[in-house]
Amino acid sequence: MLLFQYKSGMILVSKKGLLFLALLGVAAFCTDYFALRMFASDFPLSVGGPILIGGSVALASIIGFFLGETITIQAVAGVVLVTIGAALLSTVAR
Repeated sequence: MLLFQYKSGMILVSKKGLLFLALLGVAAFCTDYFALRMFASDFPLSVGGPILIGGSVALASIIGFFLGETITIQAVAGVVLVTIGAALLSTVAR
C-alpha cells in the first residue's frame, strides 16, 4: 500500500503515501470547486454531469497508467471516446 503498512502492532507511514494523499486532496478540492462554480453559473446539469463523470473516468485511467497498471487497447479507446464525448457535450452547451 502507498499510505501505511501494519506490522507487529505498529503502523508504518511512507512519505510517498502521504504525498499521494495530499495531492489527492488538492485534486478533489479543485474538482469540487470548479464543479460548483460551473453549476452556479447556470451550466446545464445534463451537460456538466456527464463531462465531470467522464473526465474523472479518463483521469483515473491515465493516473493508473502512470502508476504502473497495464493499459489495453480497449482502455485507450474508452478514454479517447470519453474525451470526444465530453468535447461534443461542451460544444452543445454554447
